[in-house]
Amino acid sequence: MCVSRNVRFLSAFVPTFTNSECRKLLQRGVFAVNKIKNLTSVEVLETIKEILLKGYYYCETLRLGIEPRVHPASLKVGHGGTLDSTATGVLGHISRQMLEAALSRYHGEILQTPPLYSALKLRGRRIADLTRAGISVDLNPRPVTCHAIQCTVFSPPSFTLEVHCGGGFYVRSLVHDLGIALGSCAHVRELHRFQQGPFMEQDMLDSNEWTMQNILIAIKKAKESHGEFLKRPRKKHKCEASLSR
Repeated sequence: MCVSRNVRFLSAFVPTFTNSECRKLLQRGVFAVNKIKNLTSVEVLETIKEILLKGYYYCETLRLGIEPRVHPASLKVGHGGTLDSTATGVLGHISRQMLEAALSRYHGEILQTPPLYSALKLRGRRIADLTRAGISVDLNPRPVTCHAIQCTVFSPPSFTLEVHCGGGFYVRSLVHDLGIALGSCAHVRELHRFQQGPFMEQDMLDSNEWTMQNILIAIKKAKESHGEFLKRPRKKHKCEASLSR
């Protein structure tokens, strides 16, 4: 990685933040992005991480006057919950009344079995990776919360749901279970998240806004607007599972 390449990349970067402010914001910062369709959550994270590394590298070069040694592992980037590229369902000969009656079963505190293709881990390995490797995994149901659920569009064989749920809730599992409850089958076709915690759609950074400057501004804004929320310890969702013999 050469300095000139990074300078070109950040030629439009206006150093509104000092180096110390940059480091402080990046140590524990949260912001919202608009996930691009057909990209996995991990791919989005890698894109964001590369942008931040290049920006930090550039700032440190200006501060030190020499090329710093910045290792990718020194910057950790995570997300508030994996998003699929898929959330509408497909059913057989089902009426809207039947669908809405079935939806009432999934409101409130329920037990839900996570999908086999998920980011949950068992013995240090992702369940999805184990499944792709042909290893059979038995997942146990776990308690999740659905605050509200309604059908907004019913156009057989497809329908659209609006779901307000708590952490650890899988829409794919909901749609799968819903199909079974109706004596049919259903799968997710498209999924869009409108809110994550206090972050709304208007808080998201679109892909054309993913720059070091915009990310730092978004982190600072989040700290000012949602400081108390961000101080809360994040709840970890346990995976109770076993390998099938």
